[in-house]
Amino acid sequence: MKLLKKKVKLLPMVFKLSVVAIIFYFVFMLFNQQLQINDKKRKLEQLTEKLQSQEIANSKLRDFEGSEGETNKDYIERVARENLDLSKKGERVFINVSGN
Repeated sequence: MKLLKKKVKLLPMVFKLSVVAIIFYFVFMLFNQQLQINDKKRKLEQLTEKLQSQEIANSKLRDFEGSEGETNKDYIERVARENLDLSKKGERVFINVSGN
């Protein structure tokens, strides 16, 4: 009989501890998710700033007008020829092998 009374008293205590443990678990998960949300917001702000600066750089390149009225297309062609050793289709390229 005493063992039964102890079990009866023990069950509400186990139930209360279980409820408290579940509450702590949910509070911990809520806190953890809030930290993750704040971290993602911070990363999003950094990426947004980076995107805006890149868009500004892109617009500057689109509107580029170099020295002597060189347009963006002319600039791209010049860089392709000088730095990348590219040529237009059907164009002959002569290479000075004498080194002069």
